[in-house]
Amino acid sequence: MKLFLQRIILFLFVLFCISVAFIAALGLLNVRAFKNYKVDPNITTAFMGDSHIQCSVNDALLTKSKNFSQSAEASYYTYHKMKILLEHNPNIKKVYLGLGYHNISTHYDNYIFGEHAKDIAARYFFILPLKDQLKILAYNPSDFFELLGNVWSNGFKNLNLDNADNTVLGRYENYWSGVAAKKSSIDKRLELQFYKNGKLRDFSAFNIEYIQNIIGLCRAKNVALIIVNAPVHPYYKSKVPAPFLNKYDDLVSANHLKSFSFDALKLTDSSYVPDGDHISAEGSVLTTSCFKE
Repeated sequence: MKLFLQRIILFLFVLFCISVAFIAALGLLNVRAFKNYKVDPNITTAFMGDSHIQCSVNDALLTKSKNFSQSAEASYYTYHKMKILLEHNPNIKKVYLGLGYHNISTHYDNYIFGEHAKDIAARYFFILPLKDQLKILAYNPSDFFELLGNVWSNGFKNLNLDNADNTVLGRYENYWSGVAAKKSSIDKRLELQFYKNGKLRDFSAFNIEYIQNIIGLCRAKNVALIIVNAPVHPYYKSKVPAPFLNKYDDLVSANHLKSFSFDALKLTDSSYVPDGDHISAEGSVLTTSCFKE
């Protein structure tokens, strides 16, 4: 019995070592693929951020622009993605960064080291520092194998970044058509983003830190940075807690950031999805036109 257990332990140890070796090799291939990725040399403007910019800006209607935004992309992920893109694509001279009130809430921490990391962190795993990779793997032991499976699957998809199946670069995407903002859905969205157990959430120190890092990166690379607060439904905006409105304004003004405003754009309910926090496909035609003009 003792010999049998020893063999089982040895087998599991060898299997673990082989798995680590394969993950390490896949990681090296991913890093090389990302470093070798080149955008069209005519592209000078990049749109970065989460689903708000992903839904709002159709780069097919613009010139010399590419949308690299992706749903649930925290500023932490954007920073690491942007760092490699700018280093290996010096033709990018301007970045429009999506930044909303929700981005500075601790709600977004869940996409980095929290309950959603097994899905979201797995997209960006191989472009993150080793210490953060280990932290993500260790954070939720119950999700370890699911996270590892997602890392493995996404790692193979990201070997070809020119393929639309890649999970790291992002793209314009909006399938919300024939919908409209709905008050009850907006209330649920606000509750999710700004409250927890009935209490106001804190600011996300981690994401704010990486917003600052993005600012520093663009200045170091001499890349123009313009903040874009994508349109939200007026009812949604009226219900954003005052501390988040003030913190957002302070962040923009303290860093002397240029910003792009949609305030003059008159959008109807049908320009939004039910949560009032994202633009519909019909609305994206109007928001993209703002940039085009």
